Amino acid sequence: MQVGIMGLQGSGKTTIFNSLTGQTAKTGGYSSEKEIHLGLIKVPDERVDDLSQIFKPKKITYSEITFADMVMPAQEKFSSKILEKLKYMEALVLVIKGFDTESQNFHPLDDLATLQSELLFSDFAIADNTLARLKKERQDPQLIQIMEKIYACLDKEKPLRFQEFSEAEYKEIAGFAFLSIKPALVVVNIPESGFKANLYTPIQEYCRDKQMGSMQVIGSLEEEISQLPLNEQVDFLREMGIKESARSKFIRESYAMMNLISFLTIGKDEVRSWAITRGTPAVKAAGKIHSDIERGFIRAEVVSYTDFMQYKEMTEVKKKGLMRLEGKSYQVQDGDIINFRFNV
Repeated sequence: MQVGIMGLQGSGKTTIFNSLTGQTAKTGGYSSEKEIHLGLIKVPDERVDDLSQIFKPKKITYSEITFADMVMPAQEKFSSKILEKLKYMEALVLVIKGFDTESQNFHPLDDLATLQSELLFSDFAIADNTLARLKKERQDPQLIQIMEKIYACLDKEKPLRFQEFSEAEYKEIAGFAFLSIKPALVVVNIPESGFKANLYTPIQEYCRDKQMGSMQVIGSLEEEISQLPLNEQVDFLREMGIKESARSKFIRESYAMMNLISFLTIGKDEVRSWAITRGTPAVKAAGKIHSDIERGFIRAEVVSYTDFMQYKEMTEVKKKGLMRLEGKSYQVQDGDIINFRFNV
């Protein structure tokens, strides 16, 4: 999973990136559009930890999310190069400046509206040009119909997240990589002194209206925490009276934003969590592990994590009738422990 982090100049976008990934990417770098900072984070999962205590596997593997810090130009208008990079992201994080400086006032809601407008304008240009080309060539009436639907939505300045598409329509437009259809989370980078409610409330309302998530992060503090050894991070949070780091909350919000869940595989060799989209059928979840398992799928042996932890031994789970045999169309649930039977 790749998540693109974007923001206007001075928003503290790279500080947020560093706080999430534990990296030390240089901040304030707006000169080069070619550079992109990548950071891979492992998604904490207590279920993986618990199962690893039981199986003592040779390897423990958590689900992963790759964050891409897009090095933005100083001007507000995004170049075609930046927009092209954003198209490859599966979700977007919009970082908004929530702190004042002596030299520059801040207008967080205006900044958010600017970012949103850039995404909409990019999509509108694609829809407009594609529609004109298709009508001129007088071909693919089905795609013309879909593009007209997209054009109408964008013409009303509504993100494509508002528009309903059938599975077939999604496949038709997948190659265009529209930006406003992607899940989006707004992160307000605030100072340690906090953020005024009269500033944050309008942002929350705006995000709800645009079907985006929102959260506040003390970027400078979280970046400092991320640079500490793991055991010291826990102590630091406790001393500060912070129950949970923003990083952990952010990961949860990102999972929810992308409509992700995790299923689990267990054994002496490896205990592992696998990230999939909610509603994924068992046969497609099998393909997440290996294409051969999807191709030769026979059935899935499924037990919920909660049921397994009652007995902590698969033989007992089977005796109690808590293991189910599921077919290809079974929709995998969060926390399912699955063993796939296949034949190639």
